[in-house]
Amino acid sequence: MSTILLQTEEESSIADELESMMSPVTEQKEADKATKQLERAEKVAHMKEVKHQVKENAQKQAENMDAYVMLSFDTYEAKAAFCERFGYDPDMKFIKGEVFDEQVERID
Repeated sequence: MSTILLQTEEESSIADELESMMSPVTEQKEADKATKQLERAEKVAHMKEVKHQVKENAQKQAENMDAYVMLSFDTYEAKAAFCERFGYDPDMKFIKGEVFDEQVERID
């Protein structure tokens, strides 16, 4: 059984007035909702950019970790002779590649 509500003109008028009074509140709620959605979308976009930067920096750092070459000699005497040939202390463990590069010339 369906219920039919009959409104008088006065009730209808009051309902219309309430609706028009609530209209700005409803519009504000919709605007607030749209603003929150936009803020969320901006935050998501920002986080994606941050993740991308972190990944890029990690890749670059990993590449830089492979920016070395190791020389190995059979004896300390062979190492010392090599170091002395290029003017390095035989007890040095590391030689900067860019510095060493300036000292050598490729011979084909």
